[in-house]
Amino acid sequence: AVPIFAQTILGLTAQETGLLLMPSALCSALLMPFAAKLVNRYDPRTLLAIGMVILIFAMLQLGKLSPDSGEPNIYWPLIIRSFGTALMFLPLSMATLGPIPKHDISKASGFYNLTRQLGGSFGVALLPTLLERREAFHRAVLVESLSRSDPHVTQRVAMYTQKFLSLGFTGPDATAHAHKLLDVGVSMQAAIISFGDCFWVTSFLVACTVPLVFLLGKPPRGLHVDAGH
Repeated sequence: AVPIFAQTILGLTAQETGLLLMPSALCSALLMPFAAKLVNRYDPRTLLAIGMVILIFAMLQLGKLSPDSGEPNIYWPLIIRSFGTALMFLPLSMATLGPIPKHDISKASGFYNLTRQLGGSFGVALLPTLLERREAFHRAVLVESLSRSDPHVTQRVAMYTQKFLSLGFTGPDATAHAHKLLDVGVSMQAAIISFGDCFWVTSFLVACTVPLVFLLGKPPRGLHVDAGH
């Protein structure tokens, strides 16, 4: 959802969006060796739960995006999210595959990778659908709240009309363009609110799975990993 928000709401190009996401990706990669040391010293289930809490916090911060939000409002939550993901990948693998007997590890690893791929595919499919439906819902609510008798609406339309008149449009054309510009603003606001809904839903789903972490098995003592695995 973050790349879509950056390109559709902030108007960033694909390259600018990539540069916005790059620091968090690099931060997550640099934190992997540190996470490997932690997972060799502490219960990976505890580290996984901590990483999920950090991820929830980052999603809640992204859920506060508004029309006035800029790149810094996305940059720092993504950096925070990188700390959470760094504490999730290795501990998740350890907690999932660590208790498995060695003769079953290949089968368990294949099934584990399959579930990760399916989970990612479902997420990619569901989030755009949720975004589209929430955007349609919020747009309907916002349009319904607009009224010709509302002084704020009439003032905004009059301001837009004067702007178009100053650009050389005739009276009817200026009014028509003013209403179109107001409609664009409503669509933009609905889109921003729907992005916030997606981030809130994501944080809620992650929060619901935190207690399930401690149902995973505890890896045997003496099992070590490094950041390269």
